[in-house]
Amino acid sequence: MKSRITTIYLIIGVLLSVSIFVSSYTANVRLPDNHQGYEPVQPIAFSHRLHAGEMGMQCLYCHFGAEKSKHAGIPPVNVCMNCHKYVSAPFVDTKAEEQLATKENRKPR
Repeated sequence: MKSRITTIYLIIGVLLSVSIFVSSYTANVRLPDNHQGYEPVQPIAFSHRLHAGEMGMQCLYCHFGAEKSKHAGIPPVNVCMNCHKYVSAPFVDTKAEEQLATKENRKPR
């Protein structure tokens, strides 16, 4: 009789634990706008408009974990260096981009 009561309490405890875990996980996922607009501070001035917009680079080239993670994350420098060890922007172009960013009141993100 004692072992039967212990087994019942154990089953109830496990079911309660599982239901609390599942409900807390799904409640977090279902929140409207959850994690929307998250922007970490970027360590360097970077133009998404230039790289993803004008140059047409795919987001997943740099942010390879974006499909598996809540956040795209900042890629490691070696991803940038795959191209930038061969290509560098002339000083005139970077100066023009900085002036446009200042005019549009943009800051690196």
